[in-house]
Amino acid sequence: MLHSRPVVLAALLAAVIVSCGSANQGSAACTPSPTLPSLPPAISSAGSVSVVADHDRVAPGSSVSFTVTVAGPLHFTAACAGPVQLIVSDQAGLHVFAESPPAPHGEPCDAVSLDAGQKARYTLSWQTDSSLPPGGYLATLTAGDQPAVSAQVTVGGQQSGATPACQ
Repeated sequence: MLHSRPVVLAALLAAVIVSCGSANQGSAACTPSPTLPSLPPAISSAGSVSVVADHDRVAPGSSVSFTVTVAGPLHFTAACAGPVQLIVSDQAGLHVFAESPPAPHGEPCDAVSLDAGQKARYTLSWQTDSSLPPGGYLATLTAGDQPAVSAQVTVGGQQSGATPACQ
């Protein structure tokens, strides 16, 4: 009698899983999981450097853009061959993506001097791989010789407006 409650709960759970995944059932028999609400952009800063991500939750295969802003007054060095570096790591600390693109024409690079109120902005994107497992990823961005700034991005889950398919 002590074990009857867990057995009944396990049986109910199995029945729910089977009814949702059954090929004999119409799509009306399956209730999609609720969608997650849209979240505000991820924002992080260190000293004169700040990072804003346009999304903090993305579906595998989607992209997230990061805007790195360096505010004056400041003198810093950022090589034109790659003024900003983006490294994305998984929860185990393994790098899953890295990029350091050359500065587009007109973007500040080499020896950069910003007066009070002046800002230099750099934009990078991470196109997530569709095979990435769901979970948290740490995007670390470095503008030249300035301190690194990190933002958390979650891959997986559903954003508002997504229409999940029952299978």
